[in-house]
Amino acid sequence: MAPFALSHTTTGGERLYALDAEAARCGLQVGQSVSDAKALEPMLQLRPADPAGDIRRLAALARGCGRWSPWTAPDPGRPGEDGVLLEITGCAHLFGGEDALLAETLGALRRQGHSAHGAIAPTIGLAWGLARHVAPGRPTGQVITDDITTAMAPLPVAALRIGDTAATLRRFGLKPAVSDGRWSTVSTRRPAGPAKSSTRCNRSPRFAPAPAMSMPCSCSTG
Repeated sequence: MAPFALSHTTTGGERLYALDAEAARCGLQVGQSVSDAKALEPMLQLRPADPAGDIRRLAALARGCGRWSPWTAPDPGRPGEDGVLLEITGCAHLFGGEDALLAETLGALRRQGHSAHGAIAPTIGLAWGLARHVAPGRPTGQVITDDITTAMAPLPVAALRIGDTAATLRRFGLKPAVSDGRWSTVSTRRPAGPAKSSTRCNRSPRFAPAPAMSMPCSCSTG
């Protein structure tokens, strides 16, 4: 199968906007110029991106997830990394439990042509972090937990949901540390220069009223 990507025009010319799995395996990257991408992979198939249409389709997908929960919300991310959030209080038993609920939901999304994985956790923030940073590495593509502190331990700084700031924190050598349910980013390098102080950024977990489910998904259109 030929690699496939969406492209859009920026002030720096035409660049890749989103990639399918095959394009990523070929070493192409979002933001790369189309000319460079074509030079690396002549068989690359391109189609113009439609960001406004993506927003509409994500909203429709979130509404469709009302089959599993009366409360759903679109969770826009970077191109190709959008998701859906569900508040599943009182819903899981209707589908045979949390495992069955998550498996059924992910299966339905995959049958529609999406690459999907997900997580269920006591808070929206934790479900979001696990779905995007842990579930992709699991054979089933799903994670379910009710232990907040243990589940937070392996999560990277990007799971703080602070966008591009996460990359800045990583450059400063910061990593997350968990203690008594509180998550901090702490420096792992000695600061340059004579400064004696260090910076600590605290972010307590966000508690939702009950179990929440996060499902990042992307359309496989290659």
